[in-house]
Parts: sequence; structure tokens; C-alpha cells
Amino acid sequence: KIAKAPDGILSAFGTLVSSTLDFAGRFSAQKPKEESEPAPIKFVQYYRESAAVSTAFGTGRIMGFRERDGFYKISLTSWTLANKSHPVAWIRGVDIKYAI
Repeated sequence: KIAKAPDGILSAFGTLVSSTLDFAGRFSAQKPKEESEPAPIKFVQYYRESAAVSTAFGTGRIMGFRERDGFYKISLTSWTLANKSHPVAWIRGVDIKYAI
């Protein structure tokens, strides 16, 4: 024998309420995801300070390094400005080679 569902408006209303509560309960039971900041990316310094290097802009010397983006501060010794100083460039590590 097949069980017959109760007829009437109250049984339909009861089914609607219970299914709505069950559906809403699925979302309210979930814990909100905690938004965490992504770990800062730090680059590793490969070339030491004062190392002689070669770049697309000429030869130079390493003056510094920024960990947050991996750029090297280079004094381009192959160039001389009008005031007898050397220009400074910020160059990515992949664009630098050791000068021989």
C-alpha cells in the first residue's frame, strides 16, 4: 500500500513552511569565510650589493634590492652624466647578468 499525503490547505502550508525553514537553515548554518590577506610575496636577492653586473642599459654596480618586487637599484657606470655622476636604474633581477 502507498501512503497518501494528507490533503487540505493546512498540510500544503505546513509542507511549504518546513521546506522553507530547511532551505534557509542550510545557509544560516554555514560559517562565514574569514577573509585573510594573502601572504606578501618576497623576492630573494641573488646579486650582492656592489657586484659588477651587465644590463641592457650597460654595465653597472648593484646599490640595493627591494624584496617586495624583486627590483635592483643599479648605478650604471658605463654612463656619465653632465655633472660627472652615474644614472641610477631600477631593474628586475631577470634582466641582469654578472659582468665578467
